[in-house]
Amino acid sequence: MEVFEVINNLLSEKNMTKREFAQKLISLEPKSNRTGEIISENIVYSYLSGHTAIKTYLIPYISDVLGVPEQFLFEENKKVRRRLLKHLAKNLTDDEYAYLNENLKQNLHIHEYNRILELLKYAPIPLLNKIQKSLQKIKNITKEF
Repeated sequence: MEVFEVINNLLSEKNMTKREFAQKLISLEPKSNRTGEIISENIVYSYLSGHTAIKTYLIPYISDVLGVPEQFLFEENKKVRRRLLKHLAKNLTDDEYAYLNENLKQNLHIHEYNRILELLKYAPIPLLNKIQKSLQKIKNITKEF
């Protein structure tokens, strides 16, 4: 799959129009290495249609607008993702490690959260009120630590 096709797929997934994408990209003010000029909206459309090859200096800007790592614009599969994770894991800062650790803990329980959410529609209001109060107490106690 060509890079412009990957970008168009990501735009669809994110419900972003080509115009929104072009405006966000231009707002980052990427300057051409050759001319020093900022790209135009028409050039962005030309990139997205595949009529013009995307310049390499734009890749970091495009990945920022789309909120994906640069590597995902070229190929996203299990092997590439694993290689990226392996590379990142070698150089994690303490803050990054803490962030990942906390998010992984939360994601481990996502299945249980979803199951409970699905069942909550069957709970009577008094039970929901009791659950809400109990969870608020736990939240308050947890914040103190």
